[in-house]
Amino acid sequence: MAKTVTNIFKFDEVALVARLARMPPPFRVMFSLCCATRQMNAWDEFAERYSPDALYKMHGIVDETWRALALNVVPINCASSLDEVMELLPEEQDEWAPLHVYADHALASLAYTIRCLLSSNAQEAAWAARRTYEAADQAAIRQLDIQPGTVDSESLILRHEIVQRELERQALDLQTLERNSAQEVLSHLKSRAFSEHTLTRDEMLL
Repeated sequence: MAKTVTNIFKFDEVALVARLARMPPPFRVMFSLCCATRQMNAWDEFAERYSPDALYKMHGIVDETWRALALNVVPINCASSLDEVMELLPEEQDEWAPLHVYADHALASLAYTIRCLLSSNAQEAAWAARRTYEAADQAAIRQLDIQPGTVDSESLILRHEIVQRELERQALDLQTLERNSAQEVLSHLKSRAFSEHTLTRDEMLL
């Protein structure tokens, strides 16, 4: 998750896991929770249309997880929160609307975050980041209106502003965690994650 000489960020899961493994367990959770938090607006857009009764459930679980990190505890209802997130996942359909896809990524990132909180496993945090990156990737594909899979198309997708913006934020989160203490970093990362979105409303609905 480092900047290359061409100033292009890339998602390197193996390197990310190794980097997260060197961090204290709460920092791994913070990193993955930032990824999930940036996607909450995707859940909001989906839930307003398809699941209004569950609109605020993701917010409640995200807020609870941030509070747990601040108190350095694992909530006693953590496992049930994970079950609740899994129940919120959109049901598979023959053809998903874009909001189904983005909501699925958002909830999956949160599920991996909770699993990281339970296990301290760096891989879980990396998976949360991967799902966030994939949400940006899919939005870029839709904007470019191209077929992924070729060298040229994958290069265009990677360089797209939406993808680079998310990967740069993940890189900044990692740098912040590596350079600061727990007390300094939590409120800063939380504020930044809530103020930034992996995708804007227009990018999701295009």
